[in-house]
Amino acid sequence: MVDNDEAIDIDVVVKCGWTVRQPFGSAASYFPIRIPYIYGIKTKAGHAVLVQTPNACGAEIIKRIPADFMPLILWADKADDLEFLTAYTSDAGYQHPSAHLKLRSVTIVPASVGEYEAWTRSAPRNIVVRGKDPFEADASSTDWRYIRVAPGQDPGTAKYGSIGCYGLVRYPIPDSIKDDVRANWPADRPRFWAPKNWDAQRFYRMQGAIVLSPPGDFVRALSMGSTENGLLRSSGGGSF
Repeated sequence: MVDNDEAIDIDVVVKCGWTVRQPFGSAASYFPIRIPYIYGIKTKAGHAVLVQTPNACGAEIIKRIPADFMPLILWADKADDLEFLTAYTSDAGYQHPSAHLKLRSVTIVPASVGEYEAWTRSAPRNIVVRGKDPFEADASSTDWRYIRVAPGQDPGTAKYGSIGCYGLVRYPIPDSIKDDVRANWPADRPRFWAPKNWDAQRFYRMQGAIVLSPPGDFVRALSMGSTENGLLRSSGGGSF
């Protein structure tokens, strides 16, 4: 559900296969591929909703998919600009007041060759098109893009290539170390500040307490797995 206004069904049929990659000077290797591995549609308001297709290739894997499976869903404010995306990685993401999306249900079933071919003829066009894919581009395959430079600035700085993927994680501060953190808060009480004298001020101990807190456990489990195998649910399930 988009902005509590538009109900959408993202119906995607995935083709599983293999590709051969042989970097210069190296032996050939076989890599599994999914087509499409990410599929996006445009909403009626011009936004984009993208789903990372799960790595469910193979009959045995299909059997292991849990009933509460949750895929990685991405949101773009503008369907024609995928340079800034919001990833919905948890139940809490959909429940947040700023969330644009509500996840209603997910169903995964085996598909035949005929069903895949029929889907390719009838499905809405994937807004992540081959050749303009910002998710796997590199310097050898990307169409270089250019930004405007100031007068007198080196023209070479206008050239840039593939989109990098950066993110941040916000951790709640555990009650056990709030007093220690507050004691190191600069006197002018800035909203953002960088700690100094890590050893003297025991910041490493504080950092360790945060990383070992329940939110830290969640992020660590997420990074150790793979989003293509599903996201963790607050109930403890959701991934296969």
